[in-house]
Amino acid sequence: MSVLISYSASGTLKSFLSFVFVLSSVFRLADAAPTSSLTLASLLYRRGDPTCAGPGIVVKNKSSGKQTFHFYKNDAADYGQATSSFTSVTLAAGGAQFVSLPLDFKGHVQRGDKLPCTWVEFQLNDESTKYHDKKAHGDVSIEQGYDGAAIIRAMDGSGIRNGFKKDISIGAPHEAFFRNLVHSDKLTNKPNVLDTIMGNWWGGANRWAMDWAHSQLDHKNVYMGGEEATEDVASANHCMAVDFY
Repeated sequence: MSVLISYSASGTLKSFLSFVFVLSSVFRLADAAPTSSLTLASLLYRRGDPTCAGPGIVVKNKSSGKQTFHFYKNDAADYGQATSSFTSVTLAAGGAQFVSLPLDFKGHVQRGDKLPCTWVEFQLNDESTKYHDKKAHGDVSIEQGYDGAAIIRAMDGSGIRNGFKKDISIGAPHEAFFRNLVHSDKLTNKPNVLDTIMGNWWGGANRWAMDWAHSQLDHKNVYMGGEEATEDVASANHCMAVDFY
């Protein structure tokens, strides 16, 4: 919608209307580019984030209900058979909190403590031969299943982000959904959860879930297994934000 500014209006009014027009244009551009670099919209969005008080993750609950988010270290995750998480945080709908973590933390954060589910994988101080830049790195993965969308964002002012917001359970074939046939308390009984696309201790790879995921999402935005390259999010201040939808 265009904004017409009358020449008879005061200078203050014209300036205000011009700002509103420019601001609305920036937000439209940001909506069209989910992996955009730094924009006015992303700056305003981050203004509401809790402060990064050192290494860690800012978790945002973008869902409509209270959720608990669990953090698992790589050496304890054991493909979803860990007896307990490293730490957890419970947030009301729309809530956000900074979770302080050790600088050497490598692992993932997920909704709840059951599988299958969406994982947001990260490390806070990369010293591997792949990057060796001592930045935080992360991505969104549905290799271990899908229970909702997620976005991961750098918190160093770069504006870099990746992931997805689309609910890919809508329209999925019946065969793609997880069923807790082994009746394990480590597995979810929630509806509308897509099964693992790589296989795990409760069963093999679900080809229906794999084919559906690949038809709905771009591997550049979310890791879906194999050798496909997913664009990495890096943050120089060892802090990132994760939005769960």
